[in-house]
Amino acid sequence: MDGRYKGANATSTFFLGNLQSTLNDSCDTATGVTSVSGLSTLVITP
Repeated sequence: MDGRYKGANATSTFFLGNLQSTLNDSCDTATGVTSVSGLSTLVITP
């Protein structure tokens, strides 16, 4: 895609505090973990 960030590198970081509490035993279900939310950042460098 052409545009402002063409050819740039992007790095995403995610911080999931107290992961055990966030998952609420989701790992023990047949479907497993299907979604988790937390703080995230996206850094784009030229």
